[in-house]
Amino acid sequence: MLKFYGNAARILKNPLPFHHENFEKLGDTFRLKIGLGSSVVFSRDAGFAQYVLQKNQKNYTKSPIQTEEVAKYLGKGLLTSEGEHWRRQRKLIQPAFHKKQLIQLLDSMDAAIKAELNKIETDSQIDIFPTFNDLAFQTVVKSLFSSAVGQKEIDRLQYITEAAQQMLVRELRQPYLGWWFSLTGIVKKHTDLTDEARAILQDLVEKRKQSGIRENDLLDMLLDARYDDGTAMDNKQLIDEILILFTAGHETTSNALTFIAQLLARHPDAQDKVAEEADKANKLNLSLFEKI
Repeated sequence: MLKFYGNAARILKNPLPFHHENFEKLGDTFRLKIGLGSSVVFSRDAGFAQYVLQKNQKNYTKSPIQTEEVAKYLGKGLLTSEGEHWRRQRKLIQPAFHKKQLIQLLDSMDAAIKAELNKIETDSQIDIFPTFNDLAFQTVVKSLFSSAVGQKEIDRLQYITEAAQQMLVRELRQPYLGWWFSLTGIVKKHTDLTDEARAILQDLVEKRKQSGIRENDLLDMLLDARYDDGTAMDNKQLIDEILILFTAGHETTSNALTFIAQLLARHPDAQDKVAEEADKANKLNLSLFEKI
């Protein structure tokens, strides 16, 4: 435990080297004490993850990190809820993410990707993470709201989402400063920001309901969803789920894309294979289009 807190500065700056060292020394799965009677299990074993999340998930519950710390910013959506509430929400929302439904979103995703590609300057060094970060958020927003949201609202929602994520990371990496974050009002500042995001989303939802126009986007799918008794989600629950989609579909995606780009840059042979596969897919799509 003392050693863990002794590494607190390293973890705050960049936790990856700290965790890498532990994995190399302790193996693919290990337990680390972080306080009196508290510990965390770290694992990079895919089989272990499958066992916990899929094969034997009934014997595991979400940690307070999700159900309390994340929930204070995002509410009680699929990511942060447990038990019967989680099961009810999952059953309600799952049909919206069926393959047949998601196909309707491809045009919006394609437009978002092309818009971000056009911003990239070639023949110069760039930091790829901000590009992927913007791409991921734009894709989520366009999938949810199609063209029914302005760039001003998108920029503000992205700022609030990222600010809340950064604050949450600070709280998780520095749990011993929780009293200071509360005393100085830093936590309240960020929960107030998420309240502002809720107000923006509430306005977008109300405008969609009043317009009577169908965009066939995720918002329409969520508004159409019905519980077993035929009722729809109330606005608070709907906005909780939208905030979860912003977070779950944004940071994780941009991080994954950034790491993929880094790995491809280090392995030119893999780059060539990806380029070859993309070229084949483009030729196939062109051939199918010509036949139509």
